[in-house]
Amino acid sequence: MLVTFVQECHQDTFGRNIGVLAVSGEEVDHLGMIHASLGLLKHYDHALIKYLIMGEPTELKLVLKQKGMIKLKLKSHGKAAHSGYPQLGVDAIQPLIQFVNALYLIYPNNHSGDGVTMNVGVIRGGDAPNVVPNYAECVVMFRVIGSATEIVDHVCALAMKYNVKCEVITVNEPYDYMELSAAELNDVNVSVDPIVAYNTDTPYGHFFENALLFGAGSILDAHTPHEMIKLHDLYQLPTHLHSIITTLSHNSRLSSITAPLLTTRGQHTEL
Repeated sequence: MLVTFVQECHQDTFGRNIGVLAVSGEEVDHLGMIHASLGLLKHYDHALIKYLIMGEPTELKLVLKQKGMIKLKLKSHGKAAHSGYPQLGVDAIQPLIQFVNALYLIYPNNHSGDGVTMNVGVIRGGDAPNVVPNYAECVVMFRVIGSATEIVDHVCALAMKYNVKCEVITVNEPYDYMELSAAELNDVNVSVDPIVAYNTDTPYGHFFENALLFGAGSILDAHTPHEMIKLHDLYQLPTHLHSIITTLSHNSRLSSITAPLLTTRGQHTEL
């Protein structure tokens, strides 16, 4: 469908200035976007692409802001021993559990107040039931509206009190997307979502001047047993993208490079 969309755009005046970029690693380490950014900056001799449209399941709405994201690995070390003689070992799991419980009290997952949510998505520890565990770790993710750096500093300082080591995997601050005027929104015939709580590759790209977040599907269907994108939304996507790019091209010189970046999140119906 995206290939068809690009072919249709190339029939228009501005079509020669449109490209599609697919990247990998968005939910792991963002390396696809990081390397693509370096490559594109080198290719265009550090001249910035005018517009980027990041493809995500926004329910065909233009998003104004995405929450910041923090991914930390918390590690606890102990000393192995036979579980029948626990006094000879040091339990690595217990301090990690205590620290995680302390974090849940500070950052309850109820979307209240400062808008910080926390999720412990991975936890590992120990080798066998009859062995005092000598190592334990978990990966915790925060989504924030305020300063991500401040939360990293607070969590890692608190970890030291529990003899837990704090390893920073990824940090990016909240990101503000380009906002269309009321007249432009009327032209493209889409609504606006003020903020989304999920993360994207956008903060890791540095080869564009303006970014928009837009795509088919709902984030509420992502990572669920019924993960999908409705065919109706997919059929509407090229038309909306065409309208958005047309509107953007009217507000800039046609010689500017206009590049929609469209990625997938692995739904059953692929883009």
